[in-house]
Amino acid sequence: MTKLDAVTLDFVIDVIELVSMLLMIVVWQVNRRLPGTAFWALAAALYAPGGLLSDIATSSGVNTNLDLTIFNVLTFVANLCLLEGILRFRAIADDTLRLRKYYGLFFFIVYLSLSYFYVDMPLQRRLFICPISITVLFSSVLALLWRARGPEIVVNSVISLFFLVMIAAETGRWWITLHLGNISLADQHPWMNLYLLSSIMFVMGWTYGLSIACSFRVQTIMLTMAREDALTQLPNRRYVDEIINLAIKQSRRSGVGFGVILIDLNKFKMVNDELGHSVGDGLLVEVAKRLRSFRRDTDFIGRIGGDEFIAITRNVEKAQVMLRIMQRLRSTLDGVATVRGQHLFISSSMGAAFWPDDGELEQNLLHTADQRMYQDKAEQKSCWPDVNRA
Repeated sequence: MTKLDAVTLDFVIDVIELVSMLLMIVVWQVNRRLPGTAFWALAAALYAPGGLLSDIATSSGVNTNLDLTIFNVLTFVANLCLLEGILRFRAIADDTLRLRKYYGLFFFIVYLSLSYFYVDMPLQRRLFICPISITVLFSSVLALLWRARGPEIVVNSVISLFFLVMIAAETGRWWITLHLGNISLADQHPWMNLYLLSSIMFVMGWTYGLSIACSFRVQTIMLTMAREDALTQLPNRRYVDEIINLAIKQSRRSGVGFGVILIDLNKFKMVNDELGHSVGDGLLVEVAKRLRSFRRDTDFIGRIGGDEFIAITRNVEKAQVMLRIMQRLRSTLDGVATVRGQHLFISSSMGAAFWPDDGELEQNLLHTADQRMYQDKAEQKSCWPDVNRA
């Protein structure tokens, strides 16, 4: 294997680490609301000076052992920050944030103490440092892939590849050092060229990979905001239209019908007028909660606007089945609720349409369901209780 110039590779790594530090600071500033980005910026800011310090000390002939110890400590803290950033970004074990702070401080003190103990024993220092680095890096891989779904698994898998490359490089360096039993011979081994190249790939890979992950997260949030009601977190009218059209296409292929149920809250305006909009908003949130409890895995619940909601029930064989579904929905939704200290009685009006009996197009189904809903409202207008204050 051709031996590359280690000094040149070290210089390239230093430049890449500086560029990565600047990039991650920009990513953090642009995406300050995304959890974890501050820790990634801190990790990049720790990698860069550590490498520069090590190269300067080596070229100037100062106490290399002490310098490498400082470099190892900075790298260890950077790896921990990188892992913590991934955990926060992916919202993994958020309930252990305070506990992780204490564990992180504990491991830092232990690592710092052992590094100081091995300051003049470079062989032993490397043999104990490499497994720790491998463990932290592998934990980052697990955090990236844990319960990732859809396009996220693709992005996170690519990022994980660079972590795995660095893990393989660290493992090879540790094995060669253990096998030779001499730090100088290990550093002259041809594998060290691959180790340095792997370091370059790792720095570039995790930096740009996590930048892409941030961009993907922002696009996902924007798409969700465009298709989700901000108050109830239910799908909004735009998404409802997409789902109805998708249900029509699927039913045409399968021949199995589906139902559309429009839901309107009775005397909701009275709640807003007499008790205030905050209570009205709380009532809408409670209604959304009850609708979610009604929904089966194949059903769809959305908010059309104001106090109007929609339920789409799939795999319905007959139109008569919709009556039983509406009865079950009404029993789930209607009843007493306590919202912001106010005792209210939720009552609803409903109208259903069945595909294909009531129409094969979205506008036909919604029009029929809307007419039946207002007919239901007119019939029960005088029998539903008024809003009751606490």
